[in-house]
Amino acid sequence: MNEANMEELLRLFCREFIAINGQAIHKLPEWKFSYTAMVQRPENHEWLNRKCPVEGDQGKFVQIIFDDLVARGYFKEEAVQYWLTQEGFERGTETQAQKFLRHLNSNPGMAIIVSLLSLVISAGALYVAYTKP
Repeated sequence: MNEANMEELLRLFCREFIAINGQAIHKLPEWKFSYTAMVQRPENHEWLNRKCPVEGDQGKFVQIIFDDLVARGYFKEEAVQYWLTQEGFERGTETQAQKFLRHLNSNPGMAIIVSLLSLVISAGALYVAYTKP
């Protein structure tokens, strides 16, 4: 499933949770919903029509995304009820800077590039400092 679709759906639910409960993450297990209720909500129709234009396939489309979100640990499932986990809430509310830092932390090769860039900058600064009279 498309990563952007999952993150967008996660942000939809995080926004709704924050609108109702604020930042009270201890209420996450109390805020349960079903994917069929998500498909039927009028405020989600624009998103669903944009992502899955075929009317009959929308429920299946959302179910596949929910299954992926459960597999990644962002939602928990009990029978037909779902709720956000703390990890899902944090992922759904993270800023662009936090996403960039998460990307850097998950890719250790980026640390080598950053350290080499720092070496070049410091060598340039050292050269400038010793060549000026």
